[in-house]
Parts: sequence; structure tokens; C-alpha cells
Amino acid sequence: MKLTESEARSLATIYNMLNEIKTAGNDTILMAQCLTSMNNMLRAAVVEEPEKSNNEAQNHQENKS
Repeated sequence: MKLTESEARSLATIYNMLNEIKTAGNDTILMAQCLTSMNNMLRAAVVEEPEKSNNEAQNHQENKS
């Protein structure tokens, strides 16, 4: 599976946030900010994915014609 540049950046950002959480210790505010950001990124990805799937299906159908 090949990632787009945007997907790769998002994964790198999430990875960095997880490292921040790991080193945050008892800094619950930092942990909450990181988790909120990751949640928002994942929600955005879920919204974009169905559109991508629909476009791929439509392109496949057009190529068959």
C-alpha cells in the first residue's frame, strides 16, 4: 500500500504526538491537546476516505466503458 504525501505527513504527525504523550508524564493538558489533534486528524481522514473510494469506483467504471 502506497501512501500519499498528505497521508505520510499525517502519520508522521501522529507518531510525533504519541512520542510527546509518552514523554509528557503527568502533563495532562499536553496529553489532551495531542489526543484532540489526533482525533481531529483521524476524523478528517474517515470523511475523506469514502470520497476517494467513490472516485476510484467511478474511474474504474469509466475505464470499462
